[in-house]
Amino acid sequence: MSQINKHSAASGTTPDAELLKRVVKGDNVAFAEVMRRFTPMAYSVAYRMYSQKSDAEDVVQDAFLKLWDKAHLYDETKGAAVSTWFYRMVYNLCIDLKRKEKGTKTELNDHYESKDAQADQAFDEDNQSKRVRKAVMTLPARQRAALILCHFEGHSNEEAATIMETTVKGVEGLLVRARKTLQETLKAEQALFKGSW
Repeated sequence: MSQINKHSAASGTTPDAELLKRVVKGDNVAFAEVMRRFTPMAYSVAYRMYSQKSDAEDVVQDAFLKLWDKAHLYDETKGAAVSTWFYRMVYNLCIDLKRKEKGTKTELNDHYESKDAQADQAFDEDNQSKRVRKAVMTLPARQRAALILCHFEGHSNEEAATIMETTVKGVEGLLVRARKTLQETLKAEQALFKGSW
């Protein structure tokens, strides 16, 4: 059961699958509740895939439009939670957008002015975070998605496999390649940085 569905059941609210059935009938209140529940998750995935607020917002908007149009296609009997089904929509839209934008680069602002030792530590941590984020952005889209779903979003490999429409072994392979590439990229960058001093 997904984190979203666990939360729904624990708080006594309407289950996600029931809300989706109401969306199929054109219930705007149910759709607003689905948006309230799923927007943070959808935006988190999209933003981690792109690090661009506008791209993430576009993906989230497109995902909810698609959910409105395709809600009737959700099949509870197939075993996937509504949140997993929706993650798959977000994931597919991210991959589609990545294919369209191939060749464009993301610029990160690394400018920072130190004021004290605490600020220097914060800068080092922020700089490390930016280096990792920048390295993640260079990964192939499927490797990046597997890493985001399992590492940042906390999904199991099995859940990620369902979302990505692949096998658990496929996800494990993507994660192994992603981690190896990240290590190599960060090592090479560190060596380059040391060599420039």
